[in-house]
Amino acid sequence: MAQKGINFKITAVNKTKQAFGQIGRGLKGITKAVFSFKTALTGAVGIAGLGLLVRNSLIATDRLGKMSNVLGIAVKDLQTLKLASNIGGVEFETFAKGVKRLTDNFGDFLNGTGEATATFQALGISVTEANKLSGDQMAILGLIADKLSLVENKTLKLKYATEIFGGRASDLINVLDGGSEALQGFALESERFGSLNQQQVKAVENFNDSVTRLKTVFTNLTNLVVANLSPAFQKFSDFLREKLLDAFDEAGGGAQAFAQRMAFGVIDSIEVAIAGMTDFANGVIQTFNNLIEAYNRLPFIDDFPFIEFKFNTDSFQSTLNTLRGIIADIGTDTSSVFDTVGKDAKKTENEIGKLEKTFSRLKRAGDNFGSTIAGNFEKAVFEAKSFRETLVN
Repeated sequence: MAQKGINFKITAVNKTKQAFGQIGRGLKGITKAVFSFKTALTGAVGIAGLGLLVRNSLIATDRLGKMSNVLGIAVKDLQTLKLASNIGGVEFETFAKGVKRLTDNFGDFLNGTGEATATFQALGISVTEANKLSGDQMAILGLIADKLSLVENKTLKLKYATEIFGGRASDLINVLDGGSEALQGFALESERFGSLNQQQVKAVENFNDSVTRLKTVFTNLTNLVVANLSPAFQKFSDFLREKLLDAFDEAGGGAQAFAQRMAFGVIDSIEVAIAGMTDFANGVIQTFNNLIEAYNRLPFIDDFPFIEFKFNTDSFQSTLNTLRGIIADIGTDTSSVFDTVGKDAKKTENEIGKLEKTFSRLKRAGDNFGSTIAGNFEKAVFEAKSFRETLVN
């Protein structure tokens, strides 16, 4: 009888909020870790970039100081020329080469010699005027710029500039356009932009020279350590060599016999591998013969002939024995080998070719045999044919 008044109380505990809260906290932890890694990576990149910036600055300032000494131009003036060349679209090194060529030609002009003497005279520059500017490279450059700006014929201007500054004169004309007044304007801008003075550049040069000396100390120290350790390294090398040779002698026959045994070992390994493959293939054939024997015992079944084929490695063994003979001849009588090296090499090539053909024939025979037998058994089973009929077809 059914009972009345039975109540079922169904309650559910909502754990979803708690689960999502745990997931959220986990994601926050992952996010925090990712951003911490990002911050660290950014800091590392920033430090590396700052180091590269400092290094490039040191190199550039040091080159500026060295170039100032070579050209005989003050550091302040050299930075003015660098600003002018950069704005004019000319590499500063190119501009510096042109200025050096100008200095050489101007010196020859003062001595009354040089190919550019006629050019200076054509520009209206006298030796007396030139002597007043001797030693002041910026004044000389300003004078040349003023004189070139007065030449209206562009072809003639380029000719004069080429004779004074060299092959890249066409680039320098753009920089000197405007004469000494333009150069003075670049000097004011360079000073306003914060150009380095002679003492600052010299300080950087001294630091770079100090670093170079420090590197030289470490390099020389390394070389000295290696040189002092060289006798020990030599003894260790000699010890290893003698131990190796002693091991060869203990094994018998020295290094030559050891190498010969290794060669024989390779041949033996190949022989074992081929023997294993042959045994496996012949074992597969025997298995199929056992299946055929069981098949022939079935009632109302015509006897199916057994597989008579077997893999034979006699020729392969003969090839390996030939190779062993060649190796033995090399190890015992070197002179005879050199006398017949051409014939032995050709013979070895032929034997190796036979090996390759044997490998290929074994592989093809195995593949064809397996595919044929498997296909015929499948037809016999699924098409209700006798095994003999499938082979005939």
